[in-house]
Parts: sequence; structure tokens; C-alpha cells
Amino acid sequence: MEIGERIKKIRTDKNLNQSEFAERIGIGQAALSALEKGIRNVTDRNILLICENFNVNEHWLRTGEEPMFIETNTTIIEELAKEYKLDDLEKKIVEHFVKLDSGHREAIKNYVLSLTTEIGNASEIAATTAEEAIEAEVEKELNIIRQELLDEKKAKMLSASQKHNETG
Repeated sequence: MEIGERIKKIRTDKNLNQSEFAERIGIGQAALSALEKGIRNVTDRNILLICENFNVNEHWLRTGEEPMFIETNTTIIEELAKEYKLDDLEKKIVEHFVKLDSGHREAIKNYVLSLTTEIGNASEIAATTAEEAIEAEVEKELNIIRQELLDEKKAKMLSASQKHNETG
């Protein structure tokens, strides 16, 4: 595979059309087309810009020897962002977290764990409070029903007593 073909491979792997790719490396679409076809020589500047913009291994671009891409924290974070549909803030959080020293990461983990414990406790309290409110409401409704039944029974007894007095 010639260098022009490798440039085209980078472009297609990144899902870019010639105009988009050319713009990223500061050349025109026609110039990129000529590079990809081997009509025009690839300059050191072209190589530098391609490698910087797309995390391409310069040795691969020049020779074809793997690996094609340079894996960096940024590249890995970009892949994670795509896979998990992270927004810009979430990407920044991940990026800054991995750059912290282990002591600071540990402090953040402990803080997050304490938050989850607090949230868990708050959820339990809220659930208990909600449960108690439901029980109180049921108890109130039961008392109303109990009173209605008592009134109904008393009325029947009174009615039966009155009928008994009238007949007896």
C-alpha cells in the first residue's frame, strides 16, 4: 500500500469525506485527492498534520508498518465517549479524573462513596416516611369505615328494637 492509499485509509476509517479531511489538515479537497491518488507528493508538513490531527503513527504513514494509530489517553477517551455517548462535560470529567495522581483519585472515590451512602440513607428515610404516610392514610380510612359500620349496626339494632317494641 502506497502512502496515498494509507492517507485514504485514515480518512475512510475516520468516516470523513475528502473535503472534511482536507480542511482538518489545511489543504484543498483537490489537493487531497491528488495525494490519495499518488499524483502529488506528500510533504513532511502533510504527514505532520495528518499524524497530529488523527493520532496516526508517523512510521506507519511513511512505511505501512503497524500500528496505524497511536493510542493516547485522548484517543481512548474519545472511543469511550462514542461508545457510551458521553457529552462534553462527561468527557472532561473522565479525562481529568484519569490525569489525577492516585491519591486524588482515591479521595474522589471516597467522596463519591460517601455521597452514595448518604443518598442511600436519604432514599431509605424517604421510603420509610412515604410508607408511614401511606399507613397513616390507610389507618384513617379504616377508622372512617369502622365508624360507618358501627353507625350502620347501631341503626339496624335501633330499628329492630323499635319494631320489637311496636309488635310486643
